[in-house]
Amino acid sequence: KDLIHKEDRIGDILKSRYPDLTATEIQLCYYIIQGKTVGEICDFRNVSPSTITSMRSRLRTKMDLQKNDNLQQYLKKMVYEKDI
Repeated sequence: KDLIHKEDRIGDILKSRYPDLTATEIQLCYYIIQGKTVGEICDFRNVSPSTITSMRSRLRTKMDLQKNDNLQQYLKKMVYEKDI
């Protein structure tokens, strides 16, 4: 139950900053914040690695991140500065 609450809170934070994120993109962000690998995410979502790689690329574009910016660090900083 706490995990679901935390996931919802992260979703709220992400949606407030990036309102055009889809539910799937928000879930991907949650997995990235948790440190899940592309392979682990593929297993959870039952999709191919190229799908996850494409989704990560779209996230980076929507968040205006450069290639050398660390997506996981960016997401963690954004959500944890809100004290979830």
